[in-house]
Amino acid sequence: MLTDWEDESGFPFTNGLKNYKSHHFDKNLEEFLKYSSEIKEQFPHIYRVIIHSLMLLDKRDGFEETLPTINIEFFKIIRKQLFGSEIQWSDDLYIIAFREKNIAIL
Repeated sequence: MLTDWEDESGFPFTNGLKNYKSHHFDKNLEEFLKYSSEIKEQFPHIYRVIIHSLMLLDKRDGFEETLPTINIEFFKIIRKQLFGSEIQWSDDLYIIAFREKNIAIL
């Protein structure tokens, strides 16, 4: 879902401004925050891709502007808990992340 938003091929999250079926960014991120330590330990490359995408989207689009119905304090928590360290990016990180979950790449 994050990559749909990132590459601008779609916006899968409800922003509260239109009434259509979509995913709740805050609910998904609450669950991610709850299990982020386990995800980071078990799937470090997938974790890095998720954090990198979140950082990029926040910087490029701004969470508050894009998702105005979500409490600003929630975004502060995300930034504090997840954006604390620099993510080392490499061109093959997505490929490594897919392999981490045994997802075939064509």
